This record gives sequence, C-alpha cells and structure tokens, in this order.
Amino acid sequence: GSPAYMAPERFYGHFSVESDIYAIGVMLFELIVGWRPFSGMPIDVMKAHLNQPLRVPKSVPARLKDVLQKALQKLPQHRYSSAEQMRLALEPIIAACSPYQQVQPTRSHKLETASLSPAHGNASAVAPSAAVNDNLSQPDPDVRQIVLAPEQLQHQAQLATPVHRLWMTPKGCVGLASTEDGLGLWLWADQGLQQVGQLPIPTASLQDAALFASRAVDLSADGMRLAVLQPSNPISNSDALPHFLEGEAEFVANQLSVYSVPNLRPIHQSSLSVDLTRLRWIGSRHLIGTGATLKDLSQPDASEPSLYLLNRRGHSYWACPVRAEIQHVVVSSTHPDRVFAIAQGPQPAAFFLSLRPFRAQRIALAMQPHWVSATQWGYILVDLEGRIHCINRRGRLLAQAQFPLEPGATLQAIAATPSATLWIAMRCVEQTHLVTLDLSPHLPQSLRRL
Repeated sequence: GSPAYMAPERFYGHFSVESDIYAIGVMLFELIVGWRPFSGMPIDVMKAHLNQPLRVPKSVPARLKDVLQKALQKLPQHRYSSAEQMRLALEPIIAACSPYQQVQPTRSHKLETASLSPAHGNASAVAPSAAVNDNLSQPDPDVRQIVLAPEQLQHQAQLATPVHRLWMTPKGCVGLASTEDGLGLWLWADQGLQQVGQLPIPTASLQDAALFASRAVDLSADGMRLAVLQPSNPISNSDALPHFLEGEAEFVANQLSVYSVPNLRPIHQSSLSVDLTRLRWIGSRHLIGTGATLKDLSQPDASEPSLYLLNRRGHSYWACPVRAEIQHVVVSSTHPDRVFAIAQGPQPAAFFLSLRPFRAQRIALAMQPHWVSATQWGYILVDLEGRIHCINRRGRLLAQAQFPLEPGATLQAIAATPSATLWIAMRCVEQTHLVTLDLSPHLPQSLRRL
C-alpha cells in the first residue's frame, strides 16, 4: 500500500484486520481535517507512523477525535477490532449531524453566511467544523488616496481585436482575445507579442465572448493548463449561449475540457458531476467552481448557490452552500488553500474562505468590483468605472485610486503581479492597448516590504 496510509506494523511485514482499520482512520482524518496526519518523503512518513504522536486539530469535535485516536493507535490491539465496531462508534456521531449543517454566524447580517455540506458522492460524511466571522467594519479613515496620471501607464502592445481575459504566469502575461476563428491565446513576454494557440470555440459576439471568457475559461497559475467549461448544448448555438452567460438556471455548463499550453492540445474531456456557471484553478491539480445544485440530491437546500471543489478530471468531492450569488472567485497568491469570493447583491460583499480547515469571513465592500487580482499582501479590486481599491488579507481597505482612462476608452481585462503591477487591456476606438501600471511605489511602506 501507499506509505501515507500504512499501519506501523505493515513496515515490518505484518498484516491484520487492525491494519485496515488504521488505513481507514487515515482516510477519515483526511476527510475531516483536509490533510493526512503524516506527510513528507516516504522515509519520513514511515518514521512518523512508527514514532510520531497523532495530533488532531482542536477544531475537530471531541467525539470524532476519540474515534480518530482509537483507529490510529500505534499498537494493533489498541485499535478497533473490526470495521463493524468502528462503524458502530461513528453512527451516533453521524446521526447527530445534519447533512447540511448550518454554521451560526458570530454577528447577524443581511447577506446569509456560508454553510457546509458533505462532499458529492459522500452524503454520509460528517461535515467538518467551521467558524464564520462577519466583518462589517467601516474603512479606515486613514486610507491612502493614490493620484494616478496617464503618464504613469507603460505601453506594452497593441491588438486589433478585443482582449477578454488576462493572466499572469511565470513566462509573462497571457491574454485571451477574439480572432476571426474564435478565441486565441496570446503571450506577452520579453520577446514581444505572440499567439500561442487557438481554442476551437466560435465567437458569437464581443459581449458573449467577454462573458464566456470571464466565467468559463481559466489558466492555471503555472501557465501550463487551460480549463474550459462547456454546456451540453453546442456553445455555437446563438440562442442558448446568452442564457448560459447570463447565469440563468436553465442553462449551465456540465462539460469540462482541459488543454495543455502553449499548443492547446486536449488533455482531458469529461462530463462534470455537478453543474457549474464559473470555474477557477487552485494550483494545477484542483479547480473551484460555482453552481446551483448537485445532480443526485433531492434536498431543497441543494438548490442553493454553492462552491464546489473538483479535481482536474471534473469530479466534485467537496461542496459549500454559500447562499449568495458568487460573481468572482480568486485564489490567494501566497496560500493556495485560501479563496477570495465576491458576492453579488444589493450590498457589495465578499467572503474570505479557508479550505483547510474550512472557515469563512464575510466583509462589506465599498464598491462592486468587476475585476479582482491577488497580490502578495492582499487583493486589488477594480470596478467598471476604473475605481481601484487595495485591501489586505483581512479585508481592510488600505488604498484607493482612480484609473486614468483616456476619453472614449473602456477597460476590457485586468490582471496583477504579486508585487502589484497591473496589466490592463484597454479598448480605444478600433484598437486594444495593453498597458502596465505599477502601484507598488504608491502603497504604504509596510506593504512594499512583503
């Protein structure tokens, strides 16, 4: 077996029923906590199984902690003697937990907070404990006001076609732009501008292509994989496409295609186990999406807006009803298991989500952002009017500015480097100008040191 799940006696060539109980205990620990009890190189894992005491996080309920500690005893005779005995210990704990456990907020608020559900395909799993914090504090009166001028924009490239998405990768800035044949992938690097691939997706119109690119296409942080959501109906169907892009419930995506970059060769295509309206990469192996329902659950709560964690083959194994329409999902640039989600509603708000262990913090926003980018110190939010807000990882507003738009120009796409250099696609007349704007000199000194 895999060293991560092997009982201590297995390393000496001994095997018993209690060895399987130990492996089940490791899997149960991973389902509840989010990681395995022991990790590292194989030799380190072996030593940990043999000698290292088990440490269960304080957030795990006491009754579950007792089950884990008994199943993961070093000596076989101290574990459960059979799977039936372990099942009988777990059954009353599971019965005491609702399949959709409502998390009580620490403060009341109009926008409902996140709650947990078991993973798809594991309806009997015990939902892990979670803490939800609602932060509705007002912006600090000492927020830095940044004055920007057109002279600070650095011209990088120019295209005749609209640019719908921008990503920052180790190789440079990658953009998704309309072409005569569909959507093309472009790279801006030291050697200049070059097209690196073409997606076999027809462009219905400028507006449809922009919405499709913002919701259904995402590039992994390493720039090596492109994920594309596709509905079951052909996306070239002009009658169906607008319904999908407007997020109406009767038309959602249930097909996932993953392409390698730069040649855009199909790596994997599959039907999703959930219906999604948006998709984002978490690292290079997992994705997080927004949707409304799990296909094989009939509970009323299953129709709530939810976040889903998927592997790159499209299988969903974690779900979180958030009871708010999610407009944007951004993964932290410093902590890949932390997510920043923008909620759409009458009062602009956002969620800070920690996935391991699960915690949620709600904050109020001073504007409804249209673009969100992660930096090494927090997030940069930009709305359609060019207002820029810089917030830290706790949601505190640190600085704000107004983007110096040229007369008649419109913003099309924005991305940011971890050091807070903005890459902006700006449409002027019949041309798209790609410019950069370095915000770091204008930020507080404490942030520049991060």
